[in-house]
Amino acid sequence: MITTKNDIGQWFEEGVKQDYLYMAVIGDYYNDEDYPKFFKTYESLQEKVKNPGSMQKVMETYDLSKDMWEQLSNRRNFV
Repeated sequence: MITTKNDIGQWFEEGVKQDYLYMAVIGDYYNDEDYPKFFKTYESLQEKVKNPGSMQKVMETYDLSKDMWEQLSNRRNFV
């Protein structure tokens, strides 16, 4: 599955509505799909980056308190 900027934008807005501060886009190689994972702290986001899980990779990370479009304009975004 190809994840689009539109997909990421929708996930971003969902995370903001739920009062999360950070989001990681996780690539799941077993199911061949990407999905969002939300975090309340930077430390928990970084823990996921260090230990993404079996057959998973953190593809990008976003700071939900910063401008969405500025972050989406990057080829791969990492906070």
